[in-house]
Amino acid sequence: MGKVKELQIEATEFLQSMRGQYIISQALCLAVKEMSKVKEPHTEHSNIADMNYLIDSLFPICRLIEGVEEKREQAIKELKDKEENNGTD
Repeated sequence: MGKVKELQIEATEFLQSMRGQYIISQALCLAVKEMSKVKEPHTEHSNIADMNYLIDSLFPICRLIEGVEEKREQAIKELKDKEENNGTD
């Protein structure tokens, strides 16, 4: 087997691993975030939509992590608010 074919097999195996899934997911999420900042008429809506499709259908890890982080931050904020309100009662 040729070197290129070996590298393709190795890369495919990596892509199928949890780490590979995370790396692709993270790259897509960051790309969507940055590409969405581009002003009209240069915004690449179809590319952003296709990337969101890939995230939603194949690489959801980054969005799952973002959701957990948002919930964590909200819970911390609520605890701090509660502590501040208890101190003023």
